[in-house]
Amino acid sequence: MSNYFRTPLFPSIDLSTKCNLSCIHCRNNKNKISKIPFKKVIELLDEFESLEVFHLAFAGGEPFLFPKIYDVLEYSQKLNVPKVTIVTNCTFINKDRIDKLDNNKIRFAVSLDGPKEIHNFIRNADVFDKVIDNIKYLVSKGFFVMLNCTLMKYNYKYFDEIIKIAKNLKVNQINFSKVFPVHSEIIKFMLSKEELDELYENYRKYSGEDSLVIFLDKGYMGFPDAYDSDIAFSMGCRAGISQINVMSDGSVVGCKLLPDVCAGNIYKNTIKEIWDDNNNWKLFRNVIQNINSDTCKKCDYFYACKGGCRAFAYYMTGDINGKDPLCPL
Repeated sequence: MSNYFRTPLFPSIDLSTKCNLSCIHCRNNKNKISKIPFKKVIELLDEFESLEVFHLAFAGGEPFLFPKIYDVLEYSQKLNVPKVTIVTNCTFINKDRIDKLDNNKIRFAVSLDGPKEIHNFIRNADVFDKVIDNIKYLVSKGFFVMLNCTLMKYNYKYFDEIIKIAKNLKVNQINFSKVFPVHSEIIKFMLSKEELDELYENYRKYSGEDSLVIFLDKGYMGFPDAYDSDIAFSMGCRAGISQINVMSDGSVVGCKLLPDVCAGNIYKNTIKEIWDDNNNWKLFRNVIQNINSDTCKKCDYFYACKGGCRAFAYYMTGDINGKDPLCPL
């Protein structure tokens, strides 16, 4: 049996590196401008449709700075792809063009990292009020809106307040993830194991919440009971297994946090050619054989979690095939 899906079910396209913000935790290098030409984006969309992908995402940079983003979205909503999401800081919304989008097809994933003063600090700009106004507009038009919150020392104490904001906005979902140490400055505001434990205890009280979907990536956060139920689904990296990312320079990667682990380039090969060649995906598809942690190999959960996050192992230990440092076992 294959250890990866026959098609990349969850592709993401970084349309451009251009962005209007300078967030303190960002991996994007907006000083190195690159973008995928509109014609090539359309070709990619046609190929993803032919590959029968399930969920297509557009990201960046800030995708709403892409010159023909609304043309891209209008084209995407006509494809036979169940879900299309645009990942945005929600500071650039053309309400006239938004009104032409299909609210049954297009979804919005909006970055919101805390109450006003915290969000503006993390985003390095006074944008909170504009973001909130645009979220309210999207909700009023019936779009599926989810909030993405990156947890770090500056905002994890505002966990309850962030959820309250989400409820007041009447969004559909909020996703919490931890900050990744993609550059050395980030390490100083990453959450400690004790802070993660405190966070999770707080999260537990929302069990059974029915007015808002609250998703906390427990496995990669390092919470012990992530190993108890639905582990094979919730744990283990999807990179190169069911997920790919097309970067703005045309490179194809399994994980955007590991841009140098490149599987191919859209200007040289088709997505299908890149996906079908196992030699392109050795890090992710051969992780069971590659992992060099005896602790992992002896663990009852190894074949589900596969050693945890490769990016986190690399950035925190320097060993891309090492054990995820946040493993609670």
